[in-house]
Amino acid sequence: MGGFMFMLTYFLVFIAIEGIFPGYVDSSFVREGITKITIFKIPLQELLIAFVGGAYWSSIYEYARGYRIK
Repeated sequence: MGGFMFMLTYFLVFIAIEGIFPGYVDSSFVREGITKITIFKIPLQELLIAFVGGAYWSSIYEYARGYRIK
């Protein structure tokens, strides 16, 4: 759940940045060596990295805070 929530937040931030500064995403990413698949001009790899990072950090957060499944 944490991975999906972070990816959604990341996606919305990218959409906001692209809305405020049109062309920013295209000009700031080097697309050589990655797939050309994009979702609303956002590279798919960015969204996948956000998902994995969010899933990882949500697990670390739960462990550090002492949350357990009952």
